[in-house]
Amino acid sequence: MQSGDPAAAVKAFGQALAKSANGRIHRKCAAAWLMLHRPAEAEPHLDAAERAEQDAAERGRLRCLRAQQAWERGDLDTAHALAEEAHAIAVAHGDEDDVAAAAEAIAFVSHMEGDWRPGLQHQIERMTGVTLGLRVARFCDFNHCLSQYQLYGDDFHGDVGEYARETLAIAERADALPAQAFAWCLLGESFLLAAEWDEAAACLERSCELYEPLGSRTVALPWLRRAELAACTGAHAEATALLKRATAIATVTPMARHAWARLHATAALAAMERGEPEAAVRSVRATRAAAARYGECQTCSALVNPVGAHAYEQLGAAEEARALAAAADQFAGSFPSAAWRGMADAAAAYAAAAAGDLAGAGGRFRSAADGYGRAGHAFWAGRAAAEEARIAENVQGTAAH
Repeated sequence: MQSGDPAAAVKAFGQALAKSANGRIHRKCAAAWLMLHRPAEAEPHLDAAERAEQDAAERGRLRCLRAQQAWERGDLDTAHALAEEAHAIAVAHGDEDDVAAAAEAIAFVSHMEGDWRPGLQHQIERMTGVTLGLRVARFCDFNHCLSQYQLYGDDFHGDVGEYARETLAIAERADALPAQAFAWCLLGESFLLAAEWDEAAACLERSCELYEPLGSRTVALPWLRRAELAACTGAHAEATALLKRATAIATVTPMARHAWARLHATAALAAMERGEPEAAVRSVRATRAAAARYGECQTCSALVNPVGAHAYEQLGAAEEARALAAAADQFAGSFPSAAWRGMADAAAAYAAAAAGDLAGAGGRFRSAADGYGRAGHAFWAGRAAAEEARIAENVQGTAAH
């Protein structure tokens, strides 16, 4: 389960149940089936766990899994009610992991309902007086992942900066320092994608300052976004130092699949900005290894597709570039947005260039620049336009010869 291999977990829990029909093992087996998005297979294990003797904390864990089962079946109203019930039980009787899991369930259901923004702010208001700790870090890290849909989604990116300011005000009223750190990071990300470098640096540095008291198992994202900023502005030594800081966090965080995915994607970008495609390819491969161990987060690793395709294009590896372009296209098809479509077009352009199709590459770079431009992602729009110009020069050079 911890290494992101739910199929193996189902098998192992099944073997354990053959020896002992323990209610908690049934509950864990149900959780593994739900990680595989198989609510029907989870049903008999949930039933068995609910029939077994259970304390209040265990009852809350089962409510949380029932919430997940409900949203897998598309019943969001039931999922929301069960997640709220699980959260109340966890706060009263559970441990940090129970509270964090229930908060994640509420956040995810709100996201599915299109109600994530007010839902998150309501959760922050509940954090008044909450002590720093692992569960708060998990709460913030999970919502950082969901916030990427706000930054990259067509329906949200235009006012995400204003939402971050509103959220910061709520977090300050609640005296919830981790939530303030979350809001500063989101605001910094909005500036970063708009290529407003000074404002992005100030906000992201403030986020890191506020997250620092959480200790080793804190949130990696603001350090990674600062590394991205440093890479984009040519501060290569700073990018390397920030990536090292984020690596220490990723090594111990309970949200490893998010942290490692973005870390390797950012490391690939930093390598390409230094002109080292071989190092970028190593980061691409490390992304795959981390996904095999911890599970995959397509949102947090999305950047690796166009950046990795660029690296493979530079090295003349057409097949590898094509594979990353296909992954980017699949992701953009699952979560349509101009920004993610821009990533897919950029990856496809690099793959076309690697295969010698310069005309096709130029057209896809033009589409990428348009997508990034509509999303307000100024740095990436400019980069795609520059790549289109590079391809046009190569075409002209080839024609002259």
